[in-house]
Amino acid sequence: MTRAVSVLALLVALGMSTLSQARGQELPVSEVAPGIFVHAGETALMAPENDGAIANIGFIIGDNAVAVIDTGGSVREGKRLLAAIRARTDRPIRYAVNTHGHPDHVFGNAAFVSEGTVFVGHRNLPRRGTARR
Repeated sequence: MTRAVSVLALLVALGMSTLSQARGQELPVSEVAPGIFVHAGETALMAPENDGAIANIGFIIGDNAVAVIDTGGSVREGKRLLAAIRARTDRPIRYAVNTHGHPDHVFGNAAFVSEGTVFVGHRNLPRRGTARR
């Protein structure tokens, strides 16, 4: 009986840990005006410890859709940004505006591909990306 209780307690603890981790996956953002959210990046160099989360990024929730302004420095940060958006709206993420080609602003794009997002940027942005390889 005590073994069954111990196993049950362990499963509950693991479930609570998973739930808190899921909540912790959302990128912290501040609403600076109605429907406009910003995440202030860390002042540092891109590193594994910060997941490349050093750029200021954000999103705008419009009447019919969402526009993202830069997607972050890694797929993980992009997924956390996506979680922050989904915590606030289920509207489609129509556009991701890439302000420029620095990796800390565009590597998160991969997290938005399955959303059907259209990526917008300067016409030379793809060439800049290939030049960095």
